[in-house]
Amino acid sequence: MFTPFRFSSSLLVVSVLSICSVQGQSDTWTRMNDLGYHHPGGPVLAYSSDVAFSTSTSGYLYANGSSPALWRYDHTTDDWIACTPPPVALGGAKVFVIGQVAYFNLAVIPAGWTSTVWSYDTVLDQWTQKAPFTGPLRSGFVAFSIGGTGYIATGAIGGSNYLNDLCSYDSIADTWI
Repeated sequence: MFTPFRFSSSLLVVSVLSICSVQGQSDTWTRMNDLGYHHPGGPVLAYSSDVAFSTSTSGYLYANGSSPALWRYDHTTDDWIACTPPPVALGGAKVFVIGQVAYFNLAVIPAGWTSTVWSYDTVLDQWTQKAPFTGPLRSGFVAFSIGGTGYIATGAIGGSNYLNDLCSYDSIADTWI
């Protein structure tokens, strides 16, 4: 499974251990440095709940599992840098980015789905708990941002009750509408 990052003139495709880049219109793929992270209990495995996101300067990979980890890919140095991991596992979360802050939404924790939202400030390398999501808890949803507003849309409750709603998040007021 690959997750793309987009920077100004290149597209990066990430799997858990390797990254490839295509520049502009050249249609030529270049293998970049591998992540190089090996879990003490064995190799890193790809989980369906892994999440990738990007800011204007870097790509990030959140690897879920028994020892969640967050990594930043610096395309100027072709290197992976370990970041502060989240205070709790965030399996199944979807991410939207506003400025240099990533918002992890509706994760699955050992007790089940949670409305807790965590933000990760990529500049400060710091996690902060934010206002909880006020819509119904769901799986299979999408998250995206436009300008300074984050959105969660669609999904399903219990796998069969499909939703067609759109909820918005105001990052300045820390409120869901």
